[in-house]
Amino acid sequence: MNTKTTIFLSLLLFFTAATTEAQEFSECERDYSLLQETTQPSTDEIQVGAEIYLSRTYLQAVEEGYFDRSPSGMKHWIYVRPASRKELKEPEVAEGMIEKVATDGNIYTPDRTPSSVHFFQPNSNFEGDYTPVWEDPFMQIPMGLEPVNVLPLSNRLFTITQKAPNYIVVTIGGKELVFYPGFPRTEDVFDTQRVLDKLSEKQNLAAAALLGKNFRVAHSPNLNYRTRPGGLNHSFDPSVDNIDFTVKDVIANRNEVLLAYQKATEVLYLVIDKDSDFKLYEMDCISVAQRERTVVIPMKQDDISVTLNSIVKKEDFVGEILKNESLVAGLYDRFRLQEDGLRGEGSYTYIFHEMDEEATTPCIKADLDEKGELFLSSTFSSEKGLYHTRVEIHIADQQPLISSRIPTLDKRSVRYQKKGVLVEKIRFPVGGDQGIIEAIAQNPEKAVTVRFIAGGSFFQDIELDQTYKEEIRDAFLFSQVLKAKK
Repeated sequence: MNTKTTIFLSLLLFFTAATTEAQEFSECERDYSLLQETTQPSTDEIQVGAEIYLSRTYLQAVEEGYFDRSPSGMKHWIYVRPASRKELKEPEVAEGMIEKVATDGNIYTPDRTPSSVHFFQPNSNFEGDYTPVWEDPFMQIPMGLEPVNVLPLSNRLFTITQKAPNYIVVTIGGKELVFYPGFPRTEDVFDTQRVLDKLSEKQNLAAAALLGKNFRVAHSPNLNYRTRPGGLNHSFDPSVDNIDFTVKDVIANRNEVLLAYQKATEVLYLVIDKDSDFKLYEMDCISVAQRERTVVIPMKQDDISVTLNSIVKKEDFVGEILKNESLVAGLYDRFRLQEDGLRGEGSYTYIFHEMDEEATTPCIKADLDEKGELFLSSTFSSEKGLYHTRVEIHIADQQPLISSRIPTLDKRSVRYQKKGVLVEKIRFPVGGDQGIIEAIAQNPEKAVTVRFIAGGSFFQDIELDQTYKEEIRDAFLFSQVLKAKK
């Protein structure tokens, strides 16, 4: 039996077989999202005059070749050959041509930029304008900006000297470098000392509130622990669903919080970082809830979908739902409220189908906040990327509906590499669905084709899976119930 298994089996003393308890008393769930906050500064932090560092997360991703596995979406000018006399006499090149004569008398052509290159340094061909030219699906940076390897600059202090909507200029050691947000996103690249200090203060205060309390960790497939604060992480067996412990000490560092608890004669440290994904319940709260809670028995989940499909067709569907307390309770059971410790607001997660929130299957969903507001979101994945900016739905016997357009470089449009494909996610604003959510909700039994639309005439169609249609229906109806109750 290996060491990892031995440690894991000894922890079984702290496990409980009552897996439904944590699910039943959702009001006892405690928000630990503040303990997961990373050190990336807000947009306001990145202003002219700000002093910044390259984040350790970003540098590690560059060093390990993370960005090499996805297209950068950029092209820069590379040397081809010396210009001929004719080309030197008539250097003007029509817009859209592949080759161009630079001020040094040589011919250059645009070529794909390596994915791991995000900073550029001006050379003698640079004409003083950092503004890129965007042509879907590529952004072409100006002539005279050459790629720079940032790894040797890992511990150097940068100063922001210029900031525009689509580029940031920094100085380091008297030299200028330019960075284009979105390749990758700005929040993943920079750290500032003020943000680090502010984060540490928040994390320590939040973690200190857990001291001495009894907790249960549930649904923890990726839970990690350590045998000492500065040691390596060990993963719990994914079959473990519940661990009960008392917090003996807390340690808040730059990108993680450690909760210390006693295991027999040894102290273990539960790791909470940006990748943690589990539920945390306060045991004292559960004990009180077991004594005092009065429960409305929810309608059976198998019956809810049939009932909702019938009710959504009625004119006063909200009133019909509110009449049935059992149906309302069953609808509530399909969602979990996740609090946002920073903004004091929260959002609902759909838990009925228990779908992976990070799944890369092309789909559209309806995200719901605690006020009952709905936001359409879209996910598309492919090997080379589509760079979609909007979606359109087609339902039989109805006019197509098209969402609002979110530009590729907008912060609501995110791209990342996962499982060998480029994943694109867009979060549309309230009302940006242009009626798409309601149309699907009111036709849950009809086939829905989703068209992901990119620049020019590029698009890709998929048929929306029934589970996503039901999720959109439930989110739409639940949002109406939440607003009616207020």
